[in-house]
Amino acid sequence: MRQTTIGWTMVALAAAVAGCSTSAVTRPASAVASGVSGVGSAVVGGVAGAGSAVAGGVAGAGSAVAGGVAGAGSAVAGAAVGPAGLVAVLRPVSSAGAVDTSVSLGKVSFKQGAGGQLNVLAQVGGISSIAGQEAMQVADGQGVFYPHGLHVHSGGSCAATTQDGKVVPAGAAGPHFDPASTNSHKGPQGAGHAGDLPNIRILNDGTGIMETTTNRFTLGDLVGKTVILHANADNYTDTPVNGGSGARIACGVIEPAR
Repeated sequence: MRQTTIGWTMVALAAAVAGCSTSAVTRPASAVASGVSGVGSAVVGGVAGAGSAVAGGVAGAGSAVAGGVAGAGSAVAGAAVGPAGLVAVLRPVSSAGAVDTSVSLGKVSFKQGAGGQLNVLAQVGGISSIAGQEAMQVADGQGVFYPHGLHVHSGGSCAATTQDGKVVPAGAAGPHFDPASTNSHKGPQGAGHAGDLPNIRILNDGTGIMETTTNRFTLGDLVGKTVILHANADNYTDTPVNGGSGARIACGVIEPAR
């Protein structure tokens, strides 16, 4: 995996994510459990429309998906993903575990690249009020940024859970995505969790961009997983746990983009 940056000056970053703030509401791609599947969609079980791929179902007009209807281009876990790739819309998670689905803090996109690589692009805004405490200097001397851990998690929900009687915000997102069962957190260049992504740099205005490529997972691996933005930087080691990235402050379920 390698990380490239897109204009790390304050001006370029702010311009790249202009319009992404806590006041902007971005609607994610159709949820499979409640949409209608159109031409070219893939369904596991049930009934699919013309051109759809069905596993264990019946091909016909219209498509039934897990008690609902899915929009054109939708897919369920393990099914084909369209050329638009996948996207996770990040929603703010409170310390009490509530997820504000009316607010978008940005999105993380996954698209097929050349040579089997996946292109990953994270663009966020409105993070200033929850930025990490340890500021770092931008290389060109034009300001500071706050590094935040960013990971793919293995669970399929942003709901809170409880552990030892305490609420775990976005606990249903589960642990870091680790299909090889390495049980080790080594960062985006290491041999540990496949879901370890580079830190995203948040500027004083609350915006940030992270762009990278990876061959550690495929689009098909990611459908129904989650992306978590953490409160602190990730040091890419196992000490402290998960690199010390800390609380889960934003979460998004990975779904087909359209």
